[in-house]
Amino acid sequence: MMLVGDSSGTQIAAAIATLIANPVYADKLGIRPALQSGPVKAALLNCRGYDINGVNYVFLRYITFC
Repeated sequence: MMLVGDSSGTQIAAAIATLIANPVYADKLGIRPALQSGPVKAALLNCRGYDINGVNYVFLRYITFC
């Protein structure tokens, strides 16, 4: 399973991915995700602003082309 979002849907997909992948975060919010992290293999987050401080720029250069 992939979580995919575009624009505002990216915000929703990212939030869901974070809740599934980080049980401590979900618990702090009082949310019990219906999905477990096992079935989720990837998250495709398109057209969103990101804070890339601390990102490996060599890696980023190879994965971004537009």
